[in-house]
Amino acid sequence: MIREATVENAPEINAIINDDSCLPWITPGECTLLDCTDAMQDADNLFLVDGDIAFTFRRTQPGIYEVHVMALPVARGRGALKAASDALKWVFEKTDAQIILGSIFVENKAARSYSRLMGFDIAGEASGSEVSFLTKAAWKKEVECL
Repeated sequence: MIREATVENAPEINAIINDDSCLPWITPGECTLLDCTDAMQDADNLFLVDGDIAFTFRRTQPGIYEVHVMALPVARGRGALKAASDALKWVFEKTDAQIILGSIFVENKAARSYSRLMGFDIAGEASGSEVSFLTKAAWKKEVECL
């Protein structure tokens, strides 16, 4: 079940982020471990967690958030789709979010497919990443069809 993570949950989030299956997609070419503790104290950052999958939403300006998803291999598949659906519902219903942006390395085909399944549209490519977006209006339409 999706829940908001607080700074007390930083070790749990750090374990997901720094897993060998996630870290290379966050910091390609680097091997420095990350610590989200400081980021979790920033009011513009929202962290959600559902077991072995974590979501970060960074408010870049009013109504616009950038999402990052980190999932351990055990959490991928249908469970990840359900968790992402719950995370999007949480953000669209409990924040001022109107648009959610994503940026995925072009080489990460699984994440790009996952993004499409969640209803994100491609905006284009920049610096080796595919940029995608989901509006609250499009999300509502998708939910109504389910």
